Amino acid sequence: MEANRLIHALIFVSLAHLCEPQVFTMYQSEKLAHISVEKATQSNLACDARPLIRKHEMLNRQCMYITGQGAKKIGVGFNLQNPGAQKAVTSVGADYNKIVNGAATNISQPCDCQSVTCITQLQIDKLLNISIIAAQSTAMTVVGTFKSLCCSVQNVVTDIAFDTGVKFSQFKNFGNFLDASNFQEAADDLSVMEYCSLEISKNRCADDINILHTGCQCPSALPRPCSFASACCGLNATCCQSTVSIQEYTKKDFNEAWCCNVRGATCCAGGSHCCTSAWNICCPAACCKTQFPVCCPGNFCCATNYPVCCPNDRCCPANLSQCGPGGTCLKPGQTVAGSFPFPAIRGQRAQEGGRKVEKRGNRFN
Repeated sequence: MEANRLIHALIFVSLAHLCEPQVFTMYQSEKLAHISVEKATQSNLACDARPLIRKHEMLNRQCMYITGQGAKKIGVGFNLQNPGAQKAVTSVGADYNKIVNGAATNISQPCDCQSVTCITQLQIDKLLNISIIAAQSTAMTVVGTFKSLCCSVQNVVTDIAFDTGVKFSQFKNFGNFLDASNFQEAADDLSVMEYCSLEISKNRCADDINILHTGCQCPSALPRPCSFASACCGLNATCCQSTVSIQEYTKKDFNEAWCCNVRGATCCAGGSHCCTSAWNICCPAACCKTQFPVCCPGNFCCATNYPVCCPNDRCCPANLSQCGPGGTCLKPGQTVAGSFPFPAIRGQRAQEGGRKVEKRGNRFN
């Protein structure tokens, strides 16, 4: 009876914490509530990650088994060696010590519950629910927008947090991309992480990455979908695209979307800035007008017929391509301006363009 009250309390308090942006420790509870695990999962969780997790775990074992990595597990991937596992198993009415200290059964063999300690299907389901609630709590510490994600993406995040446990806290870039509603870049970031390079995780990762590439409908804060990628931008922003190098465990170049904070802008290469319609010539760090399309070091612009960049924002014609003293233009090889020096004309200062929008959590930085 006491064990049932404890499991009810765990689910009740855990679900309450899904509405709060804070870490919840799976086994901390001061209040007891009489509510069934099944009812709590069905009526309070908007998204149900159980089918996806069951698909990836592939096992539903009543008896203990040992993975290729040496982990003792039972049920649907419930790790008996995780912190708090003993309390969880006890809370569902099973004998933790008998299970973990007993013989393991090879996963290719059926459970012989006459010779090894087994748990019931209801206990398996309860342990899975506890693990999912813990995974969701962990996920919310990394993905600030977790609760507002569509179910397909939210379930993927829960699935990864379920499988990685506390190591999910290392998925910070992944969380930032999801917070920015850039689902494609989140998927690409996941693909180069060490987790997805492990043989045991490859199939799971491939499936999760495919789901992430589909993404979610754009949220109200970022209502403009990018047509060429599963990403979203603000109403007064421009969807841009560029090659981005993503480095986690490995490094790889991807074609990614990014948002520039100017509507109807010209996107510049490099993925850091864009130019307005009036100043639509992209320079390395700024923008020039069409009439002054030559980008010069020091952020100034020269006209097409005066394309040679000289000091002090001066420009010279192509046939006098050597910058002379005192703001003059010389022929190549000429050392003296002569009696009638040709003056360089003043260029136009380049204008700073729009910038890449960086979004973290629910606010812009």
